[in-house]
Amino acid sequence: MQNEILMIVTNLIKNIIGEEGNPDNIIQMDSPISMKLNSINFIKMIVAVEEKYGFEFDDECLNPNYFTSMQFFISYIAKKVKRC
Repeated sequence: MQNEILMIVTNLIKNIIGEEGNPDNIIQMDSPISMKLNSINFIKMIVAVEEKYGFEFDDECLNPNYFTSMQFFISYIAKKVKRC
């Protein structure tokens, strides 16, 4: 499931940052911020994931610095999806 989520999140990020960044190595990124996601683009990504998977991120997760790695971000999504 995490590979599928990674692929979907990668595509969402590509749509958000366009040609400004290279999300092909997303899983190796330190955090969403390291992918050139400013706070507005970070929220766009959160909203896109929420709409895609039908859940809401917990309030503390709306801080771009909360997710210390992309692996943590993908794992969080996978856990939320399992609960739905």
